[in-house]
Amino acid sequence: MASVPIHIRPLDRLVMRDTAQMILPDTVVLLRYRETATNAHGFPVVDWAADLLATRCSFTPSGGQREKDDQAGQVLLAQGRVRFAHGTLIDHRDRLRLVTRFGVVLTHDAIHRTYELTERPLTTESGVVMDVRLLTNSQVAP
Repeated sequence: MASVPIHIRPLDRLVMRDTAQMILPDTVVLLRYRETATNAHGFPVVDWAADLLATRCSFTPSGGQREKDDQAGQVLLAQGRVRFAHGTLIDHRDRLRLVTRFGVVLTHDAIHRTYELTERPLTTESGVVMDVRLLTNSQVAP
């Protein structure tokens, strides 16, 4: 069966975009990729600097692996998709720390909720979208 293209008027497109941007129930702190120096071999020394303010987003778990944080008794979602509002600047090497889910502050250690992007950010009608995966403790820079 062939699909029929749907024509969306420009005004409807703007309304859809505004609605999608209003529904951002979660927040993250973006960890910005930066090269601070070079080592003895000429390779860059990399770290991630945290933004001062949290950024609104929508985190959607994509199923798959889950990890249990025994100290906090919370289940951490190992993979997901994050949607930011249009105009959010993010580099594919940046990381993010999930701070709240649906307005509830996550209580487990910050290292346990650091995600990296698994693909370059994609700008869609509803915002800037990317897939992420949870980093293990050994992958997170101090």
